[in-house]
Amino acid sequence: MIQISLMYPNKNFDLKEPWNAQPLIKDLELERLLMAMANGDEFIYQVSKVALLNPETQKDTILYRQAVLKDCLNNQNAVRELYDIAVTTTNEIKRSLFWLGSSDNPSLVVDECVRALKIFVPSLRRIRSVAERFSEKFESIGFSTLFSVIKSEFSDEYLTVLETHLNNLKFEDGVSACVKLDEGNAFTEYKLQKPQKTSFLDKLRERQYTFQLDPRDEAGAQILGQMRNSALKKASLVLNEAVKNALNFFNILKTEVAFYLGCLNLYQKLRKPVCFPVPLEEEERLEFRELYDVSLSLLIGENTVGNNLSCSGKRLFVITGANRGGKTTFLRSIGQAQLLMQCGCFVAAKQFVAPVRSCVFTHFKKEEDPQGMVGKLEEELKRMSEIVDHAKRGGLILFNESFSTTNDREGSEIARQIVDALLKREFAIFYVTHLYEFTKLVRNYENAIFLKAERKEDGTRTYKIIEGVPEQTSYAKDLFYKVFAY
Repeated sequence: MIQISLMYPNKNFDLKEPWNAQPLIKDLELERLLMAMANGDEFIYQVSKVALLNPETQKDTILYRQAVLKDCLNNQNAVRELYDIAVTTTNEIKRSLFWLGSSDNPSLVVDECVRALKIFVPSLRRIRSVAERFSEKFESIGFSTLFSVIKSEFSDEYLTVLETHLNNLKFEDGVSACVKLDEGNAFTEYKLQKPQKTSFLDKLRERQYTFQLDPRDEAGAQILGQMRNSALKKASLVLNEAVKNALNFFNILKTEVAFYLGCLNLYQKLRKPVCFPVPLEEEERLEFRELYDVSLSLLIGENTVGNNLSCSGKRLFVITGANRGGKTTFLRSIGQAQLLMQCGCFVAAKQFVAPVRSCVFTHFKKEEDPQGMVGKLEEELKRMSEIVDHAKRGGLILFNESFSTTNDREGSEIARQIVDALLKREFAIFYVTHLYEFTKLVRNYENAIFLKAERKEDGTRTYKIIEGVPEQTSYAKDLFYKVFAY
């Protein structure tokens, strides 16, 4: 099986959606981001979703994908041509094949496989043409490996021989086979013979024994059909495997190129700067400049506010401050950036440096159960239990007003115990909260940093998140006065 090598250097990409796909999409508002990546293509949407929501944990693989994406940004026409060839080919094959290897009739399998492989041959020529025309313009190991394999595996000589074999497999002059006569003159050990083009005179010179069935001899016709199938059995197995491999090649090519096309589509729609992030393996450092919410930027454009932060040795980030001051937007931008970085994409910032995390979770406050079957606190604890069941050491979790559905003292104690347990598992934690008691409980943690939504003296929100000690008010009065024009 040929490896495409665009997502991994030594294996192909697997489309498997994580268990917490829907919470991540909803909490981080990823639907608009994914729609921008898809640009109307449902397949690109699905591939982008799986790639985005399955954080790659190997730094080398992230950098490997970044190099491939840079090639894509510099050679967009070639990448789109590869995708179009793969899509057209797989669609045409799916329309032409109905059995997909499930038939037990070798004659039918051979006919269908030959027809399918005749579709593949011109597509392979087109793929090789792209490799020959553009290979010198690509610099990444991923594309260099792919183009090298394509040019060596699908040479003119190989494709010419393949076409010759496919023409022979039409058996226009009937199926030729040699057999071994067993006891009772039973035919065994069928061996398919290569069709030979013989002239009329050659046929006269050769000694041939033939017989002709009576048109009404159904049993004889059935026996001849069984003989034909026996002669074609091995050929049908080989051809069936060849079609599967060819279809698999185009499907994987389509899948892996689809992810990078999704990145290209997103790049073209963003109206603010992006950067290729720096993933860290050992160092616990977080640094970014002008980090912004991708989904919000896609909605309102250049007016999106970016945030800056630089710190080392911190794992607990507590965000407090004014209502509607940008805290949740900031939280989303952190989660989006982490997922974008770890899928190998660019990040919505001028600079982004962050550790690679083993997993990414969100725990946002939800609406109350409409059926009244589960209380808010019980529902929050249940979701937290699911996260713990899937947690791996060194993950990232984003809390948004979690455990605020009970009184301040009780909610703060629950939050502190959960935070303590996660810190012992080397998690990085971003916690947006109005629980003032909780901020007091964690205020002396060495690995904690406190941020707040900036508010000017006149109550104006700048939507900037800055370093600052927690305050006991969230300035709800500002909103009251604004709404009621006091």
